[in-house]
Order: sequence, then structure tokens, then C-alpha cells
Amino acid sequence: MSNYTSTCPWPLFDEQERDDIVDQLHYIGGFSSLIFIGLLLAYIHSTFETNRSYQNIGFFMLSAWIRRGTPFLMAYIIDKKEIYRREMTLCRLFGFFETFMAIHEVECLTHVCIERYVVGKYVTNGWRIPDRHYYMFRLLSVLFAGTYSLAAVSGLIGGYGHDFTCSTCTMDMILPGGWQKYFVSLLFIMRSIKPVGFMIVMLRWAKQLESKFVDVAYNRIQRKITDEVIALTAVNLTCWAPIALIQASVVLSQHLYGPGEFSLPSPSLVKMALVLHWSSLGCSTINLFLLNPNIRKAAFNFRFRHFSELTSDPHKTE
Repeated sequence: MSNYTSTCPWPLFDEQERDDIVDQLHYIGGFSSLIFIGLLLAYIHSTFETNRSYQNIGFFMLSAWIRRGTPFLMAYIIDKKEIYRREMTLCRLFGFFETFMAIHEVECLTHVCIERYVVGKYVTNGWRIPDRHYYMFRLLSVLFAGTYSLAAVSGLIGGYGHDFTCSTCTMDMILPGGWQKYFVSLLFIMRSIKPVGFMIVMLRWAKQLESKFVDVAYNRIQRKITDEVIALTAVNLTCWAPIALIQASVVLSQHLYGPGEFSLPSPSLVKMALVLHWSSLGCSTINLFLLNPNIRKAAFNFRFRHFSELTSDPHKTE
């Protein structure tokens, strides 16, 4: 059990270890951002640009890229750690950005999974898929991210504080006293457990609907996209789960020990969880490249036949 301090509340690493870990995380984020450019080249190809399901996946990947690429660039522009020591307001500002993008990334993947169910439902019933559904998916992702993030900005529910590396800020895991601690705990649950539940249920229902599809080229492509989304979801949940469980243990243990008192796992486990978490963009990019040869071909500007006809959307509407 550890006690909260006003400087760095996490007695996990010394100053040199923190600097080394932050450098490693930035290198991982930078490498992931670079290989994502290959995926971006594929997605701006006309074959994928006109397929709304791949657009939806691309929107999720773009959110992850912004979240990982921004700290990598900032590390070479400013020394955040020194600025945050002098001005906590800037740390809270970046904490809002990190929290917003983290939730937005999760919500985007959630709506990618929901989209697979919606497509299955529409295809099974022979309905046309309105374009407005895809705008709604993106709007809801921003809406949920903004709602959860602004709750901490207002100070009504939690706030922002140091992350485990104490080099930047994120949603504060140190619970306030009184009734607020229950709302902060609920906020952590709503931003993590709720989306995972939706992902699993939506993908399961999508596979059940797809089992009823007529065996035509378009429907085979939809099954293939769903399989790619299932693999993409599994990869990201594997990368996100360790750090999410550690954060949950910190938050929930304060209900047992009292505000500001918490249990922490070993530093090596926290470091492993951080590295895995920052690797999610790179793992997602590699996963899509491995699963879909047409993405590889489009990224390297190879010619490929008939794929445009197979992926074109016959349910295109106004």
C-alpha cells in the first residue's frame, strides 16, 4: 500500500528510470506512427476510399495515430516535464487531450464493431444502408469522448493528475473524498467496461447475422471485413487490458484503504503494461497488413484486379 504525495504519487520508478521509460514509449509511438503512413497510403486509394466500412476502420486508426503521434512530436519540440513542473495548468490541458483521445479511440473501435452488426442487419433484411449512419458513428464517438473528458475539466467529477511515469498528465486516479469518489469510479467503469461489452456483443450478433447471408461476392467481402474487425478488436483489447486493469486496481483499492491510499503492482509489470499499451497502433497496423493483401498492394501502389468490383458498395444511397 502506498500513500499519495503532491509531486509524484507513484513510487514505481526513480528519475532516470522514468526518463528511460518515456523515451522508450516515444520511440514506440514514433515507430507506430511511421508504419501507419503505409496504411494511410492504402486507405486514400480509391478502392478503399469508396468503401464505407474501411472508412470507419480508418477513422479509428487515424484517432489512434493522432493520440500516439502527438506525444512523439511534442517530445522533440518542448520539454513537457519541465513545463509541467512550472505550470500545472498546461499539464491538465494535455491531460484533457490525452483523456479525450484515449476515450475517442476506444469509442471509435466500439462503433466499428457496432457498424458490423448494423451492416449485417441491413443486408439480412435487404435494406439500403443510409450514409447518415456513418456520420452518426463518428459524431457519437466525439460526443462520448467530450462528455467523459469535460466531466474532469469541470472539477465536478475528478480531475487530471500525473500518469504512472509522472512525465505527463491523464485522468487522475487519486480519488477525491466524499460522494465524488463513487462518480469518479463510475466514470472509469463507463469509459472501459461499457465499450468492451458492446464490442463483444455486437461482433457476436454480426457473425450470427452473417451466417444467414446469401453466398454472393458482396456478402463474402462483408464476412471478410468482420473477420478483420474481430482480429483488430482482439489485438487492441490485448494491448489495452493490462494498463486498464492496473488503473482499475488503483482506483478500486482506494475504496478499501481510503482516499490517497492504494495498491500497486511491481514496476516491471507497470512498465510492460505501458509498453504494450503504446504498441497498440503498431500492432493494429501490422495486423491489417497481414490480414488483407489488398491493403499491402494498395499501400505499395501495386495493381490488383477485380477487388474494386468486390468491395464497391451496392447499397450506396443518397
